[in-house]
Amino acid sequence: MRPTRHDSVLIVTDIDGTLLDHNGRLPCSAHEWRRAVHPYAVAFASSRTLDELMVLQRALGVVGPCIAEDGAVLALDAAHVADARLAHLPADEVRSYGRRTMHIWTQAQSATSWRVTMRDTSAASSPTFAAARSHANIIGRNA
Repeated sequence: MRPTRHDSVLIVTDIDGTLLDHNGRLPCSAHEWRRAVHPYAVAFASSRTLDELMVLQRALGVVGPCIAEDGAVLALDAAHVADARLAHLPADEVRSYGRRTMHIWTQAQSATSWRVTMRDTSAASSPTFAAARSHANIIGRNA
């Protein structure tokens, strides 16, 4: 079913290997890409940092939400926060990227710091980590 002009459609895309090829390039020009996704809103979801996604958004002319660092960071334009039902949640940070002001919500630990924690041997031997690893093994066996 094709959306009508009254429908709100948000295209959420990964970056590496989906939007960009293995060389980190678009398979078409930025102009062709913009024309292909018009009039839909586009959101980027990636393991990349928010700063990296903001650079890519600017290069492609995208003004939309970003899900960065494997879901650990959510960023919305200040103009869209009230519409996103997040106005009642105070942002962890407000950051400017040129003319754009982004409200940023972060989980308790960013993906980068989580990876460092997982590599830390003292963390790997903690009771919390052991319980999580045990739970993951049970789920893996039942899948």
